[in-house]
Amino acid sequence: MVSVPLATALPELDAEAEVMDLVLMEGSEINDDNMGDTIKRYSTAVISSVVEETENAIQTVQDINNSASDLVRRPGFGTRGARVALYANYFELSTPAGCEVFRYNVEITQPGVPKQKQRQIFNLLLDQHLSDKRYCIATDFRSTIISSADLLDANPEPEVLYDVRYKGEAQTEYPEDAPIFQVKIIFASKVSVSSLVDYLSSTKICAMFREKSEVLQALDLIVGHEAQASPRLASTPGNIHFPICDKSAERFNLGAGLDALRGFAIGVRAATARLLVNCQVDYTVFFQKAELTRVITAYRQDGSPSVFRLESFLRRLQVQVTHINQQARFKIIVGLASPLDGQDLPHPPIVACHGAGPRDVQFWRCDPNPEAGQIDESESMDIDSPPEEKGKYITVAEFFFQKYGIRLDPHMPVVKILSRNKQPAYLPADVCIVRDCQPARSRITEAQKMKMNAFAIRKPAANARSITSKGAELLGISSGMNTNTTLRNFGFNISPDLITVPGRVLPSPSVVYANKSKPDILSGGWKQRSAKFCKPCRLSSWDFLYLSSAKDRDYFPSPADLRPCIAGLRSKLSDYGVTTQPMTNGHRVDITPALSSNGKYNVGILDQTIHTALKHLTRARKPELVLVVLPSTNGDVYNSVKRICDVHMGIMNICTLAPKLSKKDEAYLSNLCLKLNLKMGGVNHVLATDKSGVMSDGKTMVVGIDTTHPLTRATAGAGPDMQPVVVGMVGSIDKHLAQWPGEVRIEKSQPRRTTAAALGAMLESRLQLWASVNRNQLPENIVVYRGGISDGEYTRVLEDEIPLLKSACAKVYPESEKRKDLPKLSVIIVSKRHRTRFYPSQEADADRLSNPRNGTVVDRGVTEAREWEFYLQAHTPLHGTARPAHYYVIWDEVFRFRKSQPPFANAADILEGFTHDLCYLFGRTNKAVSLCAPAYYADLLCARARCYLTETLNDNNGCGGRPSEYIVQKKKIDSKEMGRAVDFTTIRVHADLRKTMFYI
Repeated sequence: MVSVPLATALPELDAEAEVMDLVLMEGSEINDDNMGDTIKRYSTAVISSVVEETENAIQTVQDINNSASDLVRRPGFGTRGARVALYANYFELSTPAGCEVFRYNVEITQPGVPKQKQRQIFNLLLDQHLSDKRYCIATDFRSTIISSADLLDANPEPEVLYDVRYKGEAQTEYPEDAPIFQVKIIFASKVSVSSLVDYLSSTKICAMFREKSEVLQALDLIVGHEAQASPRLASTPGNIHFPICDKSAERFNLGAGLDALRGFAIGVRAATARLLVNCQVDYTVFFQKAELTRVITAYRQDGSPSVFRLESFLRRLQVQVTHINQQARFKIIVGLASPLDGQDLPHPPIVACHGAGPRDVQFWRCDPNPEAGQIDESESMDIDSPPEEKGKYITVAEFFFQKYGIRLDPHMPVVKILSRNKQPAYLPADVCIVRDCQPARSRITEAQKMKMNAFAIRKPAANARSITSKGAELLGISSGMNTNTTLRNFGFNISPDLITVPGRVLPSPSVVYANKSKPDILSGGWKQRSAKFCKPCRLSSWDFLYLSSAKDRDYFPSPADLRPCIAGLRSKLSDYGVTTQPMTNGHRVDITPALSSNGKYNVGILDQTIHTALKHLTRARKPELVLVVLPSTNGDVYNSVKRICDVHMGIMNICTLAPKLSKKDEAYLSNLCLKLNLKMGGVNHVLATDKSGVMSDGKTMVVGIDTTHPLTRATAGAGPDMQPVVVGMVGSIDKHLAQWPGEVRIEKSQPRRTTAAALGAMLESRLQLWASVNRNQLPENIVVYRGGISDGEYTRVLEDEIPLLKSACAKVYPESEKRKDLPKLSVIIVSKRHRTRFYPSQEADADRLSNPRNGTVVDRGVTEAREWEFYLQAHTPLHGTARPAHYYVIWDEVFRFRKSQPPFANAADILEGFTHDLCYLFGRTNKAVSLCAPAYYADLLCARARCYLTETLNDNNGCGGRPSEYIVQKKKIDSKEMGRAVDFTTIRVHADLRKTMFYI
């Protein structure tokens, strides 16, 4: 998993993006394939009999009649499929009997202390006041201490206040005027680790343990403390650690002053009869140690010309100054010089423009002619100079030349830092060096994303080998030796061997096309060949829009050059049964005027150009579909097309790449046909039989929900209440589960119930659409696959969202149906961001990349017997390490009350089989996908909404452009210095598209 936010992919441009699936961040490293692909025995492949016996015993006494306030209990373990033994990326954790630890909250009383300084204060606190107990302490260096001994045993109060004398990390001695920080340690709770272990091993039906999350948080902190404290590692939130020393560091240069580093994410998980430590290869992006001028130059070349985006890129970056001789000290960049700086001061600085260079930034210098021999040791130019009468304005460039003899680059911006008195001060970029291994918080470019993929895509054998060698070393358990002093001091021990768990490989369902044609399925994929769609659409009117740019090769200089390619597409559509009329209209538009001097697009001009072209194209009539031919994979152009068509004009559109369309490749044209038929309401393929009966009765609607929290450029400087949350919902409309119209809404992230409220209204619209297609009949069952939820949010879904979903049903269903307790509702949480991976223990159970075979399901060994959860790897990835999807049943009124019939032994079999079948119903490809279709479609819907948010306000300050007029009219805008707030709730998909799969 990549920790840094990545630029949104173009889901419609890459016809194979689906098959690459969600493993692109995990696959095979360029120079690591020589490590071998074959299965290696990472430990003795023996499934724990103790765990299996405990699972069976718990299941025997399991009470499935849980109350409405409890999470759903497992109705049984799955039985279907060929049995296999798999390694999992977990080590077993042993704790001493009767283990209890003390948890303390730690507060630094002074507000606004930077995170890096907080870490140093924690270290000094331990050195100055808790040195005799440091051996029994683990901490996150932010807010929590876990100790095996009572730190306040000599103090009758539940809290104690310490004075901590401060010195910087690079300082060997305390300065004479060292600041004093007051740090408060507050007793929070006594955490019983042994009680959790007893609960996990108990077979009693009444066993309960409500403090599980608290215990796991404490264990996470203990297991990760050694890595967190090591100077040889860089750590990021989430217990993720990266070796940074030359010999152990694995890094890859991404350009623009950024490196990708390979490290490991670790975490403790509860499973039946044991505690496990998960260890997974992880990646993130860090700043290189380099001159700030070099980083800025690289960013301008590879990133954006906008000074506001540059400011966002640099904000909170630590730099070391080079123009004075003293011990290394680091400063934090808080922004760029701005005309609004120090406006309330007697002598405010004079700044020509936002992000001005050293010749265009003036500050008031007191006593400009100091006495001979007087030395000014200041590191920066303070903005808040006192109101001295004797003084004058001087530019930053003049100051540095007069005082240090340094000629500054006039094209480099002046940065703002925080001075000792917490007031902003100026530094020229020329005298700053970026501190090594600071996580980058901004999005990386498409070019950097490709480099990241090249570094991160590795085969499973390479990942597993990294985990059992460097990952184990990071945990302190390499070579079978427990070298982790923190674990030893707490009495913990981690086994050096990966655990082995049982799995099952489910059989693939049969796929059916028109005339009951059934292709052979191999490794989760099939070839359509000449089989016709089950329900081909009819395309009566369609036009093309060809976007050309001087930046890219012109593949079609005239419309006549494009006609043969369109004819090839029509021919392929005809092969699949789609009837099309010849295109009667087309338009070529040159988007070169939207290019700025550095080759980037001014999105305001780009939007206006495309909007005008589409208005011209549709002036006589509105076609059913517009084929948009793009010159390249540029994200700005793609996003602009989607914004204009989906939101503002309501034009069904499909994008294609000129370089690919020009080749008239059969596979590429076939993929275009798949998407086109779905967009126009057709059905590509269905499944032959539904042995579970869930789909075939035509009384079950399946819903997919996803939420994302995109950090948009328009909201980078806004407060948390202005950050958008995208909510997407898709719903099936008949028993074939082939058409999934969707609705998307963009809400403010606060308060949290806003999202839940939106889901209720969205479900009402899906039910009304179902009724309109099914003779005003409503579904008896609603099965919801909910994505975008973290482990800690399960209770929120249970308490907030499910009641609102039920309330939405109550508004739509008549009293006669409600008296029958209809509809029945089931909610399954789908996770793709987890860190669990499986590796075959035998060659016969592996695919060509040594991943488990498609259809592998795991519901034992790494799960809890009392909770209904399972992992399913339905797909065969083209590259890299397969990531299974995790399914967790949080509410069920559908499956556990359904009578099981062979080949299904229980409700677990039915749900696993139903979910597996859904992975073959993703209509955009002829392969099984990693997520079940409703969850995958909802994810695509949210991805499409991010296109609407990108450049919402078109921050073009570096290009001289302005937001296009029609966009400004659509939104309520509040301009601010560092960003602009938008009423995102006004962004809605056009009414003409809301009943279609426009997002596919």
